[in-house]
Amino acid sequence: GSSCKRWNLFLRWMVRRDHVDPGGWDRVNPAKLIIPVDTHMYRICLLLKLTGRKNADMRTAKEITFAFRKIVPEDPVRYDFALTRLGIRTDADLNVFLNPPEAGGARGGGFLIYS
Repeated sequence: GSSCKRWNLFLRWMVRRDHVDPGGWDRVNPAKLIIPVDTHMYRICLLLKLTGRKNADMRTAKEITFAFRKIVPEDPVRYDFALTRLGIRTDADLNVFLNPPEAGGARGGGFLIYS
């Protein structure tokens, strides 16, 4: 739940160092981080079929992290900020935005994400 999200978010801030996260802790490997799951990340990951679990608990966070680890093993929480911001937006229908193009080259509303 919420406390897991906050703890994982704090760890992301402290371990990763980039334009989003200030870093500061170099003894923790970013590959060991678990994705902070809030309602926005949970909804996006359901749409992307990265989880099928019924609630956003620590087991769900680990399942989603496992899926992202297949993409970026060295930094599975790399896309947390971008995807969470996408979920917060109120001007886009995520179902349209995340769907692949239809036959004939029609596009969804934005990015194309394939499984």
